[in-house]
Amino acid sequence: MQVWEREEVQEVLWRREVKGQSGELSVPRRIPWLTTALALACAGVIVALALMMRARSRDARVAAKTKHAAEMVLLGNYGRAITDYDEALADRPGNVALLEVRATLKYAAGDLAGAQADCEAAIAGGSRGAWATRGAVKAMRGDLDGALADYAEAIKLNPADGAAWACRADALRLKGDFASALPAYDRAIELDPKPPRAWRGRSEVRFRTGNHEGAKTDAGEAISRNGTDPEAWFLRASATRALGDAKGALADCRKALEVAPRDWVKREDVEKWVESLEAEVGE
Repeated sequence: MQVWEREEVQEVLWRREVKGQSGELSVPRRIPWLTTALALACAGVIVALALMMRARSRDARVAAKTKHAAEMVLLGNYGRAITDYDEALADRPGNVALLEVRATLKYAAGDLAGAQADCEAAIAGGSRGAWATRGAVKAMRGDLDGALADYAEAIKLNPADGAAWACRADALRLKGDFASALPAYDRAIELDPKPPRAWRGRSEVRFRTGNHEGAKTDAGEAISRNGTDPEAWFLRASATRALGDAKGALADCRKALEVAPRDWVKREDVEKWVESLEAEVGE
């Protein structure tokens, strides 16, 4: 994500017209006065240009740092990206937009304390975007009520923020409040149907509340958006098996194991389930 501030700097044209009154001032008296006036005018222009060039130089450094940070994020190097934002903030201390992004980077890197500190600094500066990030930090720390309060504030500030609705729905699901989570997922998907997160979350809620057909459909939507998510494949396998299709569930389980990292928390259980399904379908 590339973020930087742009200040529109206009050059100031300094015009001064000096009119002497020959009847009152002799030539020798007018020349020093004119010289002093021009000297002061030139000094003002020099100061204005120096300040303008300094601001442009600072903006260029910040733009370069945030651009490099975006490249580092694409490479998964969050530490280097955070350093870039540290340096950008040294040029623009307290800049809310920069604090918001650095908070997100710290959250992604697992620095929850640093992320929360940046969120709070951004919120103190009038941020509208840091509430949801702070909510995510609180959710990771197990403070689901605190997270829900922050998500509510984020939604209040921007009711059309689909990501904030998805975060709120996730927190409600983790609390076991499926009745409230379901409409929150509905709203998240209505506002922004592209991310797979809300589809996967709604799939789990529907599965847990007995809507296996809906759970299977939602899991399929999540898979179509991110085919490398083992949780989505596992959810569809679970819904498919609940609908009586052991062979379809077996195929989805195998795919989940194929795309999952070696340390996937469900790997051992799914491997055992695959053995059971193979025996059931005669493979």
